[in-house]
Amino acid sequence: MENYLLHFKLRGLAEKANRVFIATLLLFSTVLFKGHGQVSGVVFNDNNSNGVRNFLRPNEKAIQGATVKAYVGTSTTPITKTTDASGNYSFSSGEIPAGSKARLEFSSNIPYSNTGLTGSGSQSTIQFVTAPATNISLGFLEMQDYCQYRPPYFAVPCYVTGDPLISTGDVTKDAGEGDALVAFDYMATGIASATNFPPLHLGLAKDIGAVWGITFHGRTNNIISAAIVKRHAGLGVLGTGGLYKTNAGTGVVLPYLDVKTIGINTGPDPHVGLPADKNLQSKDSLTYSKVGKVGIGGTDISIDGKFFYMSNLYDKKLYRINVGKTLATPTPADVRAYTIPNGGCSNGDYSTWAVTCDGRDVYVGVN
Repeated sequence: MENYLLHFKLRGLAEKANRVFIATLLLFSTVLFKGHGQVSGVVFNDNNSNGVRNFLRPNEKAIQGATVKAYVGTSTTPITKTTDASGNYSFSSGEIPAGSKARLEFSSNIPYSNTGLTGSGSQSTIQFVTAPATNISLGFLEMQDYCQYRPPYFAVPCYVTGDPLISTGDVTKDAGEGDALVAFDYMATGIASATNFPPLHLGLAKDIGAVWGITFHGRTNNIISAAIVKRHAGLGVLGTGGLYKTNAGTGVVLPYLDVKTIGINTGPDPHVGLPADKNLQSKDSLTYSKVGKVGIGGTDISIDGKFFYMSNLYDKKLYRINVGKTLATPTPADVRAYTIPNGGCSNGDYSTWAVTCDGRDVYVGVN
């Protein structure tokens, strides 16, 4: 524009050009103003629930795909926006004119999420504004991100050679008297002892047998452990389809469910001739070829505690079992199966194993 003005030599033409320049500038400014949005904000994960978005310890990420609805004036028809990859949304001045009042309604696309505490950078899911207004934002808190102030415990399985369901008559030798499930403090260091982070004994081999998949049902305070076919280590009373529950508060261990009784065939127990004495050698040759092909693999529980997920190594499927929020005993009607395709293994020789549920999706590992 400046180069264009230099071409005018006469005063009258220059004044006319200045008027054109000013009018163009005003129009250009108006376009820029509309592009920035009349009402705008951001939706984010408020991990520490302080009502402010943090970018360092923790780095609170944006939520893409959240819905923001604006009801302008007395209108009952909303104008709907979806947050972008940066968590941003905006309504133009054409949608919410300056001076207009609007009600904004926020909803997260993340299941089981709640709003964090109210703060300078986050209010409620319903907010009232007068345009123009910026930083009309909201932080959501995912339930799965919550952790109590006290450091948590890790529950891990242990394996004992032998058949845990028979006895030698000497508890110092019995395989069934060995630990099959223990827990230790997250802050534990050094060698565990009676005075230094002693482990919690959550289940003996005679109670649960060999297990691998460990999940926690928070609403009932129960640890759910799932049977695994492992060479030399015998199974519990429920066999290859066994699920056991240990109450984290009382320490009571009980058989919970044999999934075969609700129509999930996990295959036969391949163990033969395991000794009762954990100190004796074991061949267990028939089990060698069945590891990864019989029994239960990975397990997980949905954030709300309603669904138990497990991979069945025997038929290579993922199963969802509706256990309810009270960890009720399910029936065949509570079971849903998902066929897991071959991930590229040759000759169709593959196994489903790892399972994890993050609230929005369930992931299954294929070996």
